[in-house]
Amino acid sequence: MPQPSADPRTLAADFVLAVTGGAMLSDLPPEGDPAIRARATRLALATLRNLSRADAVLGSFLKKPPAPPVMAVLRVAVVEMLDQGAAPHGVVNAAVTALRQNPHTEHAAGLANAVLRKAAEVTGWEQMPVQKLPGWLGRRLKAAYGAEAVAAIEAAHHTGAALDLTLKPGV
Repeated sequence: MPQPSADPRTLAADFVLAVTGGAMLSDLPPEGDPAIRARATRLALATLRNLSRADAVLGSFLKKPPAPPVMAVLRVAVVEMLDQGAAPHGVVNAAVTALRQNPHTEHAAGLANAVLRKAAEVTGWEQMPVQKLPGWLGRRLKAAYGAEAVAAIEAAHHTGAALDLTLKPGV
């Protein structure tokens, strides 16, 4: 389980790491500052909606995937820059700083700096295909509703909710 962080980007990477490892985002403990957790959750959800796009961008600059905690930081940074339009210099600096603060990932700070600077120059993010549904679900939905309906579901999932209401713990 992720430990509360004072940095929403680091916490978002922790969330992405947990979810890609099999956890449910809703099951992660609601600890830490609510404002930081809210921003981290929004960033993690955007990253999870764009995993295939982020991996496509990163794949062109990586010979092999780094350790999962490093990959989570890289994915969050790519999505924040290319999908959400954050300033690349700030995102790259935050990612490198986050990696340096963890003894298990500090060795990858230079890699992150180089890869993210290159990723910031990528164009055509909007034209990349949206995240596909998991194979087991996509096949069942396609059999029941057809390929066109599944494509519409994937597009709607990619867009996300216009409004997200999250209850406080214990309410």
